Amino acid sequence: MSLTVRLPSPPQALSRVIQAASDPSVPLTVLSRIVASDPSLSVQLLRMVNSSMYRRGTRISTVERAVAILGNRSLRNLALCVAVQNCVRGGLGQFDLERFWEDSLRRAVAARLLAAKFPQHEIDPVEAFTFGLLQDLGVIALVQTYVDRSGDWARARGRTGQDRHREEAKIFGRAHDDVADELIAAWTLPPELAMPMRFHHHPARAPAEHRARCMLAGQAELLADVLTCDDKRPALGAARAGMGREAGLDADTVDALIGELATSVDEVAHDLGFRVGRQPTMEEILASANAGLVELNMSYEEVVRRLERALAETEVLSRQLAARNRELEQLSITDALTGLPNRRALSGRLSYELERAAKSGLPVAFAIGDLDRFKTVNDTHGHDFGDAVLRATARAMQGVAAEGELVARLGGEEFGVVLAGLDPERARARAEALRGAVGAIELPCPDGSHRRFTISVGLAWIVGPGTAPVDVDAVAAQLYKSADRALYEAKHQGRDRVCVAPAALPWAAAPARAA
Repeated sequence: MSLTVRLPSPPQALSRVIQAASDPSVPLTVLSRIVASDPSLSVQLLRMVNSSMYRRGTRISTVERAVAILGNRSLRNLALCVAVQNCVRGGLGQFDLERFWEDSLRRAVAARLLAAKFPQHEIDPVEAFTFGLLQDLGVIALVQTYVDRSGDWARARGRTGQDRHREEAKIFGRAHDDVADELIAAWTLPPELAMPMRFHHHPARAPAEHRARCMLAGQAELLADVLTCDDKRPALGAARAGMGREAGLDADTVDALIGELATSVDEVAHDLGFRVGRQPTMEEILASANAGLVELNMSYEEVVRRLERALAETEVLSRQLAARNRELEQLSITDALTGLPNRRALSGRLSYELERAAKSGLPVAFAIGDLDRFKTVNDTHGHDFGDAVLRATARAMQGVAAEGELVARLGGEEFGVVLAGLDPERARARAEALRGAVGAIELPCPDGSHRRFTISVGLAWIVGPGTAPVDVDAVAAQLYKSADRALYEAKHQGRDRVCVAPAALPWAAAPARAA
């Protein structure tokens, strides 16, 4: 059923600027006169053009110089940013307009950061800021139309973007992207700004030439949600999983982006005159999301130190250590999508096993598995199905893992396995078992067909020297690189196979202490 909504409209003076600047044949002198005819608009545009987003040198003090430097397209984007802030002032019931603009600014700044980080997409960062600011404008239209339901939406504001999207459909009968076409027509928006508004929740449905923009808009919302959501844990998990899946970023890189976003929101808000509250720091976000995990890790490290000091080879202490390891392997699961331990958990376990090997002389093997042609899964069937494949892969690998083996998700479609105490032949046999388990997966696709999946595995190993000390961090890094090279060779040989590094790695001596 079609629903008529009340659309927010840009102020008349700004509407004239947007329409004129959208026509590349309109001379810059004409644009300057249109802007200068409204003193308030002139002040706002000069403030924005002198902000950190646009500034390219000395301060710009005249409308004529600002228009000459910007050109038609940048002036249109800048005028749209001003128009969005002025399209509605109140009368929205329990809807908190200032908090909505703060959330929109977070998405806009996140889109700008991502456009700058991925220049290969050829998306202008300022244009990304513009469609990030516009992409949830449909919420205003829905709230204006159903003011009596504004309180329901306010209660849903602190959830993740996907949850808010579902709640909007329940509250209003439509979500904000469902009214995007009407807004696009009313504001005469060009495709490069219109498509992210329409498809940021479903980038795969966008026209191919605009899909990268729509995907970037969706990624910007994932990052912004971490600052917006009341419960940081699911928001942070969704951001790490989504950015890992779609952009190949590991958790540390995603966390750094979120920290940069929080700082940038404060700076841009000051420059552009947005009223925003204090943004949470990354340290505060992690403290909220990982409550209890710090204490768990500290407890683990203390147990390890005590057991090593008390001769870990004794039967009683070995049982305690094994029980503690099993407990930690269950409690330290942090990968939001698959339920496996994450890269950090794997790194700690690998370092621990290498320390033991350096004293005992036992071997340690490390394997990296990467799903073959996984990008085609997302491109053909969508990311929801891709997530189902990753979860099925995790279950299959975990299902055949032997006691003491740690299977972790490294990010995207990549998995890591620590195989302690195994020589190369036995380690390869274990890697083949993992590969076979993945090869046995068969899932129904959204189009009704069934599909099987394969994984390529690279394996590297090292044999403990039986003496200490050694540089465990350097050895772990070498082991990872050697397994990654073996994985590359497995891909090169045709995929769906295990390739083993040609020789055991050497040990790196620990740095000498200063006298």
